[in-house]
Amino acid sequence: MYENDVNGTVSQGGAVGWGRRLHYEEVYLGLCCLWFGWNLIRQIGWASGSILGISRDLISQYVLNTVLIGLALLLVFARRYRERETIRIMIITILVALTVWKSGLTELLVLWLLVAAGKGVQLRRIIRVAYVQLASAVIILLILYLTGTVEDSIVIRKDSGQICHSLGFEGANHLGMRVFQLATCHVYLHWGQMHLKDYLLIALTAIASRMVLGCETAEYCLLLLLAAAVLLPWLGSMWKKGYVIIADMMAVAVGLCSAVTVCLTIIGTGEKGGLLYKIDQWLSGRFILGHILFLEYGTKWFGQDGILLSASQRAAAGLKGERWLDSSFALLLIRGGIVITALMFVGLTVAAWRLRRVRPLALILCLNAAYGLMEPYQVYVSYNVFLLCLIWAVFPEVQVQKAVPDRRQHMAAEFL
Repeated sequence: MYENDVNGTVSQGGAVGWGRRLHYEEVYLGLCCLWFGWNLIRQIGWASGSILGISRDLISQYVLNTVLIGLALLLVFARRYRERETIRIMIITILVALTVWKSGLTELLVLWLLVAAGKGVQLRRIIRVAYVQLASAVIILLILYLTGTVEDSIVIRKDSGQICHSLGFEGANHLGMRVFQLATCHVYLHWGQMHLKDYLLIALTAIASRMVLGCETAEYCLLLLLAAAVLLPWLGSMWKKGYVIIADMMAVAVGLCSAVTVCLTIIGTGEKGGLLYKIDQWLSGRFILGHILFLEYGTKWFGQDGILLSASQRAAAGLKGERWLDSSFALLLIRGGIVITALMFVGLTVAAWRLRRVRPLALILCLNAAYGLMEPYQVYVSYNVFLLCLIWAVFPEVQVQKAVPDRRQHMAAEFL
């Protein structure tokens, strides 16, 4: 049994233990690479139909089955757990399986198996895998777009008239989420070592998110990330206690964002002209839209499938109008159900609190939670790799402790 901190520093086990752990990590990271990589590839325009004559949907099913089977084998045969950990894993697995069966949200099963099998795996290595794949995907996408290999799909925003370009990706908002995830991975891996070029890169990315993609959520969150990346290291060196207070507040904000989304999805934002209504209008009416859908479908203990959103689907079923589900915890509540919403809320809140002293995880988890207020896919691990911080909520026995600096490698985080 190995006890790791967030950087993977082993506190028990000798040379044989290291060998077994590294072998396990390679298989685990390989499955992460397969899942993250395919979910990027399938969103590029040239992969919209088929690849080498094989249906994209068929490849997606093969990838999903491979990842699920691989993680299940690792979980059962390659990792040892204490008795209470085993009981905890079995209970949550049953609850997640029931939710996936009722709702069809297979991403939640992949997330849970990655969390359950991820005990002892270095978070830095997982983030690096996602970072390399995201950076590669963005570069390849730009090359394909500039050479005319993929077609740009254009959407005109009804409220502002702005033209939103997808650059050959599945959609402008999807690309915005990927760009934001790339930026958070970059900040995490380079925290304490960032220079002017890093700050300029994030700033230019924020500008491009607004001017090219028309993705305001990505723009605002990237600007907040930039401001925090500039100010927090300075604050930590000048006023250490102040940084501690801010880190605590950001950890609390992770749970607060989730709780606010769930509450306003259920009760709505009140009368027009009220404070909550005005805030929601600034957020493009996410809570009102979620509340309307909640009144129509409600929620179930283990979720529900068959929620109709598009006008064509609803017309075929004799329903009027179009519906939207544009908030992560609204998606969990209405489609995923009460049980998975409660598990995710408790898990993310506990993980953020346990990791609040690991720079800059409190910041990144807080920004991801804020992004989830306005986009539905932040609870999918293929869009938000930092969901794997849930490992430290599921396994509280794994200590988060200061790693010993090594000149041969850069640290992924600074500890207070």
